[in-house]
Amino acid sequence: MPIKHLILTTSDVGSNRNIANDFQILRKRILRKYKVLLPYFMVHTNEGNGVLHVLIRLKVYLPQQWLSQQWEDIHKSSYVWIKESPDDVARYVVTQYVADQGTSYQRCSWSQNWVCKGFVKQWTKMVRWFKQYQHKLNLTFLDLLIKWDSWLRYQITYQATLDYG
Repeated sequence: MPIKHLILTTSDVGSNRNIANDFQILRKRILRKYKVLLPYFMVHTNEGNGVLHVLIRLKVYLPQQWLSQQWEDIHKSSYVWIKESPDDVARYVVTQYVADQGTSYQRCSWSQNWVCKGFVKQWTKMVRWFKQYQHKLNLTFLDLLIKWDSWLRYQITYQATLDYG
């Protein structure tokens, strides 16, 4: 499923509003109109009056004009941008919005339907394993990431068999 990059900004008028709460209102409007619960991974930065960089996975088309109208109504800010995300979306998000690029990363969040169930618990378990065996087995952080990638790929394959039989 294609991943899009949705950028939601905050105007001076909307600066006293809670951008994260307003995003959830937008998400509910998308559900009502397009019958899809928007899967997302979101990075909140302090650019300007606050910006949400939201990665979304959708099979349906979301018109930019409709999104702008909704965001203006909800958050009093009309600037909305939706674009294709690069192939290496994880690297892109980290280098552009988490690493210091002249703006400050505030926090990130994601929807339950963005990731597989139990992924935080599994990551924590793997980090503990890595710390325990790193020196004994001469492991690098790359080894941990490879193990994590393998687990995620298995989960995606398993979920696909449940979704498509």
